[in-house]
Amino acid sequence: MIAAAADDTLASSLLYPGGTMRLSERRVRVAKLLSHGQKRRLGVGALTLDSISDGMEPRHLRRTRRSPAGRILVVRLAPLQRRTPSVMSSPVIQLHFRRGRPDELETLSPAYFALVMATGIVAIATDLHGVPTAPTVLFWMNVVFLAGLTAATGVRALRYLAAFVNDIRSHSRGVGFFTVVAALGVFGDELVLQTHALRLAVYFWIAAGALLPVVLYGELAALTVRPDKPSLADGLNGAWLVSVVAVQSVSKLTVSVLSSGVPADLQQPLMFAALTLWLGGGAMYLWLITLIFYRTTFLPMAPEDFTPPYWIDMGAGAISTLAGATLLSRSDLSPIVMQLTPFVMGLTLSFWAIGSFWIPMLAVLWVWSHPIRCLPFAYSALDWGGVFPLGMFSVCTYRLAQVLNAPFLTPVSFAFMIIALVAWAASFAGLVGSRFGGGSQPNSSGPAVEQGADP
Repeated sequence: MIAAAADDTLASSLLYPGGTMRLSERRVRVAKLLSHGQKRRLGVGALTLDSISDGMEPRHLRRTRRSPAGRILVVRLAPLQRRTPSVMSSPVIQLHFRRGRPDELETLSPAYFALVMATGIVAIATDLHGVPTAPTVLFWMNVVFLAGLTAATGVRALRYLAAFVNDIRSHSRGVGFFTVVAALGVFGDELVLQTHALRLAVYFWIAAGALLPVVLYGELAALTVRPDKPSLADGLNGAWLVSVVAVQSVSKLTVSVLSSGVPADLQQPLMFAALTLWLGGGAMYLWLITLIFYRTTFLPMAPEDFTPPYWIDMGAGAISTLAGATLLSRSDLSPIVMQLTPFVMGLTLSFWAIGSFWIPMLAVLWVWSHPIRCLPFAYSALDWGGVFPLGMFSVCTYRLAQVLNAPFLTPVSFAFMIIALVAWAASFAGLVGSRFGGGSQPNSSGPAVEQGADP
């Protein structure tokens, strides 16, 4: 414990705005703790205000009716763990790293199929820009990832049914099941673009199309009828936008497989279905992004709340752009899409603009949470939800440049391809380290901060 002489001015200056203290009372009431920066400057952790002991006789205090200089404010402080100070003062911006937790089958995140989404879209981006070797290596790695995750999810559903069902009923983890549909859609696109295995891609299209209504309406119904629901701050995050990604991935793959020998009398209905899915997914994006903007801007947000899936704020707009550009590239197959070309083109460009708007904001929040607020970098399954949007923005910008005949956008696509490739490599290194590095233990560069299990 420490004791400090305090008057009204000094006490109020120490408290985070919103804290209240009345020295005329025997107790002190504080509404909020010190801010993170104030605690660091004072060298304290948790703070508790216990009582006030008088340095003068009580009758003297009542007689003067003044805030006495001798009154003692008793404060109980928990020490803040610090690193050994170096010769030079510590910089304001610091990076902290720790090893991620190894994944266990019982607690395997439903959102782990984002690994397939991220690997697939980075492979496509590198293929479009003519990067040697990388597209092929990433494709075959993705074959292993998809097969392994499919088997692991099936075994988990059989062995740990209760945990699996609890995930379905969770507002934060349940939306991770949409990554299964999106992963099938992205891998189907890989088959079309990288290996030209159109007939094989049709099977993935059928699987994704069949799963989409089951996951979409099954998950939404399970969450709707749940009696106890979390607050908006606890239940809503960027992972909810994976539902948009799932819908748009099926729309995009529907157009891509039309060259696989689909009968001519089915081409127009399928183009209409792809158009409908694209419009429905776009509407979902506008609904959800409005709620997410409200949640991030008007509700409290700690550094730990800014998880990698928030990058899907941009990624959902990017895949909506890609699906729209794909419709425009095959508009000759549908008179309806041909008539709506100006509308589709304008809406496609608006999705790209919305996604682009989010990039600076997300970058600022990333810097705020990690280098400034010292949130450690630690691998988790959620990291792939941050890699996928970067690769998707590269691919959608490349296709948009083709549709709009805007070659000046191609360098933007190339730059994001490089960023996505680096992010993928860093996340994969974290995955390998979590599996073979001995678990989740903090290193000496900073404190460990547990990642939430929910995506």
